[in-house]
Amino acid sequence: QFGPRAWPREGEERVHGRGATMRLRRPLRCSTLVLLASLLYSEGGNRRNGADYYAILGIAEKADVPTIKKAYRTKSLEYHPDKCTADKEDCQTKFIEVSTAYEVLSDPEKRKVYDRDGEEGLKEGHQSNEQAKAMFRQFFGREPDGNVRIVNRGGQMMFMEEGEPGPKEDIYGGTNVTELTDDVYKAFIHERDEPWMVKFYKPNDDDSVEAKPEYVKFADTFRDFLKVGAVNCRQQRDICNGASISSFPAFRWFTEDKSAPPEIFEGAVSAKTLGKFVSSMMPDYTHVPEDKRQLRQWLDD
Repeated sequence: QFGPRAWPREGEERVHGRGATMRLRRPLRCSTLVLLASLLYSEGGNRRNGADYYAILGIAEKADVPTIKKAYRTKSLEYHPDKCTADKEDCQTKFIEVSTAYEVLSDPEKRKVYDRDGEEGLKEGHQSNEQAKAMFRQFFGREPDGNVRIVNRGGQMMFMEEGEPGPKEDIYGGTNVTELTDDVYKAFIHERDEPWMVKFYKPNDDDSVEAKPEYVKFADTFRDFLKVGAVNCRQQRDICNGASISSFPAFRWFTEDKSAPPEIFEGAVSAKTLGKFVSSMMPDYTHVPEDKRQLRQWLDD
């Protein structure tokens, strides 16, 4: 716009030339907003709408993996129920936040997504059931019942055990099979002085239930020679996890030597196949005398 007496408005400057005045608009506000947005994005501002995992662990955004691990160990111990003096639910919330932050920042690919898109970019299933289970085990010191979800209740992060469908009661009551529970398993198995055959099962597993009659028959046959036990993995999850049981039913043979690792039975389950298996595992005390003198000695002994 030209004119002999044109004065600049806010955000404009006046330029003189050959008797005329030209007003030029300066895009100050626009430039300022663009600059601020760029600064915020470059400093991680795109993450501020979600959880700040770096702040949760108390580390710099350029922290290396050893630093992340060290911070996680310190923070997770601080909020572990054995150490945390705050409200139990607050401790659980903080522990989940710390564990989630570590799980993301210790994984190069997840960290890259988080640095670029923030927590929003990770929401598509970044917290798998196995990861949630691992956090649950570390916090509570036991196996969860079924799947685990992490839910937000009133701003607090909580573990939610979904539980498995179907029955969970022991199935070997009133038989010659001993149900092994957490309070006797160590004494009977870890400190054993006689052989044990143990079945790990779930009462809501069809194969486990179908194998019951044959296992009871096996126990009736061999009860005078060895101990026959069973572990209900729905009730005794820690025992089964410690024994690395992942499929059902599972059978383990424990010799009378408590330092020896268990032998694994594999094959069709029947009283006959189980009997053949343990017979091959048990020590052979058969003595074959080579002459009459050895025979008389054996008879005298």
